[in-house]
Formats: sequence, structure tokens, C-alpha cells
Amino acid sequence: MGFGAGKVGQAFNFDGSSGYVEMPASASLNVGVGAGLTFECWIKPAALADAQPVAEWNSGAHAGPQLWISPPPPYGGGSGSLYVNLIDTAGTAHTLTTGGGILNTNGFQHVALSYDKASGMASLYYNGAMVAAGKLGSFTPQTSFGLYRPD
Repeated sequence: MGFGAGKVGQAFNFDGSSGYVEMPASASLNVGVGAGLTFECWIKPAALADAQPVAEWNSGAHAGPQLWISPPPPYGGGSGSLYVNLIDTAGTAHTLTTGGGILNTNGFQHVALSYDKASGMASLYYNGAMVAAGKLGSFTPQTSFGLYRPD
């Protein structure tokens, strides 16, 4: 992993095989215990043919919420799709995906996930526009793990 030009200033430039950023578990990262959560970032994928993780909470033995791009059906929408799996504290998966062809490799794109515990609604956004939404139910996302961009 190195650094490259970002949307504003520098950005992480992952090599596609071994680079990642990790934030150890901490009470301030355990956002799932609150009323909801929002995760957002700028991405510039080099390729879209294969499923790629963007970020996830993970203990090394158990996964928490995950944001991926391009997972194939039946999990995601295929090449250029966004996929989220909001794994809860009981280990239950709650998924939401877009169809394929949302993302491109031409430049930086803003992606965001929002989950509201009271309504049970989750939404995925691409460049500020909602591209998927669903009622996933009221639960506590498993965010007590460290947050990292896995390879």
C-alpha cells in the first residue's frame, strides 16, 4: 500500500493483494450501540470484475458489518454493484445490494451506507443519490470489533 492523489489531498493506494488500513477495536468505534450508523468513503476501483472489500468490522475470527463492491449473485449485483452485510451482535446477516453497473473505474466515487435502528431502514448511496434501500429490521450491528479494509 502506498499513497496517491486523492479527491482532496492524498489517498491510500492499495496494491490489490496485501495492503489495508486497520483501526483497533475501541469504544469510540462501537457505533452499532447507538441509534444507527453511517459509513462513507471515496473509492476509485482499479477493476470491477471481482468482488472487493471496501471496509468491515472484524475480530479475525468473526465478521461484523461489511461493505463490498462487485460481489456476484446471489450475494450482490455483480460487476459494479454495492453490497452491505450488517451482521448483528447475534451473528445474523442483514443484506442490501444494488444492481450491477453502478460503479466505474474512471475516477473517484462517493459511497455511503446509512442504517437507522428505530425504523430498521438501511440505504446505500452513490455520489449522493440513494441507489438502494430496504427495511432490514431493528438490531444492533456488531461494531465492537476493529475496523479495517481487508484483502
